[in-house]
Amino acid sequence: MSPRIMEHEQWLIQDEKILEICLKYVQQSPAHTATEAAQKLHALFPPKRTEEGDMELQKFFLANVWDVILHMIRQIPHEHRAQDSLIEVVEALRNLPTDIIVEIESAEAKVWQDVPFLGQVLGIEYQKIDQQTLPDAGEDAARQEWHSINAFAARLTAEGLYDYRIYGLWALRAALEDQPDPEAPEYQLQGRVLDCHVPVAVTWILRCGLHMYVSDGEIYLERGGKGGRLWQGEEGFDMERWRLWKRRFSEISKDKWGSEKTRQLAQAAEKEMIEVEIEVWMELESRSESESGSEWESESESELESESESESASDFESESEENESEEKEDESEKEVESEVENGPENEPKKVEDKSEDDTDDETSKSGLQA
Repeated sequence: MSPRIMEHEQWLIQDEKILEICLKYVQQSPAHTATEAAQKLHALFPPKRTEEGDMELQKFFLANVWDVILHMIRQIPHEHRAQDSLIEVVEALRNLPTDIIVEIESAEAKVWQDVPFLGQVLGIEYQKIDQQTLPDAGEDAARQEWHSINAFAARLTAEGLYDYRIYGLWALRAALEDQPDPEAPEYQLQGRVLDCHVPVAVTWILRCGLHMYVSDGEIYLERGGKGGRLWQGEEGFDMERWRLWKRRFSEISKDKWGSEKTRQLAQAAEKEMIEVEIEVWMELESRSESESGSEWESESESELESESESESASDFESESEENESEEKEDESEKEVESEVENGPENEPKKVEDKSEDDTDDETSKSGLQA
């Protein structure tokens, strides 16, 4: 047997093991946690060695894990609980503590924290389906697979496991912005297009509406974010574009072109978009009130500090005045005491004055006698 055939068989065996682990968790037979499933998948990871070929084996293994999971997703209806189970496995893998690094397009990525190669593998699955032929396919497997892949991408985005919002933008563009010109023959046939693309767009709104609404201003010039016939604005998420989508859902829910199911889904999407707007508005109001409360508390604290400083200054001035008054009283008392003490010293001067007067009298008397 040639080495190439042996290697191919080894990969097939590995794929079967990956599929078995995922199926057992989805079917809960036997029951075990997503963390246990993730640990079993990690146990299949090729050992870390220095050879360059071993590094490639690690990359192939990572791609195979995502390939098997996405192969399962294509067969699982978009609203089925099994999709949520596989999301739990992906999240458990990302939470595994490892220090393994792989290179992707000259950039380093952590295994499993950065979910390396998931974006590339899902992108390949996304491109496998010809969107141009989907409206003519009816309710066949291709349409169901297309919806399932989008639903999985929306779940990954909503859980913060990977950012696929650009796929959501494309889904909304196909459903809401590419309406044919009323004068064109395709206008009368738009019902089948709406029945194909509106359900996928609704899935993105129901699962990721909030993420898209708060993405206002994010541009995708290099990733195909341009609009359809009805949108010639920014190539990305824009508040006016959001309003266009909401208006189109409202129109589709009332017009005659789509099926009854499509009209109901469009109505549900419009309602969800309004609820998202209210939720964001209430959050902003709550933050504004919180900030105002903080500013009021800060101002109150400043006023209290100012009042405290004024009181301290007033107390200080009162104490100073009291001290000055006491000092003046002390000085007065000292002056009185000094006067009392110095009083006897003034009396001899008066006596001396009297003695001089007496001498003058005696002299005058002597003069007369002479």
